Amino acid sequence: MYEANVPVRHARFYLADGTIILKVCLFSLAVETYFSWVMSLQLQSTLYKVHLHFLRTHSGLFNTMFSLQPVRETEGTIDGDPVVVDGVEPDDFDKLLSLFYPM
Repeated sequence: MYEANVPVRHARFYLADGTIILKVCLFSLAVETYFSWVMSLQLQSTLYKVHLHFLRTHSGLFNTMFSLQPVRETEGTIDGDPVVVDGVEPDDFDKLLSLFYPM
């Protein structure tokens, strides 16, 4: 797998006591090749570690998403296997989290 951008931990919203790790990507594309290799291209991806409670309580989408069984046991628990949120600019996600974690 090839990743054009290794996600970085968000300086403010990667919390030591957070309960879920999310990778917010503005753009993500995965292509399976003829030889069954998977190539992945992700631009502007950021890791967040926040409290799942806020997302589940205040968002029907996140509540539904997190009520499903994880695909893998480690999904959302380690940096190498975050829950991926595609199509969202990290700056926009920052604004949402600022409502839960004001300065």
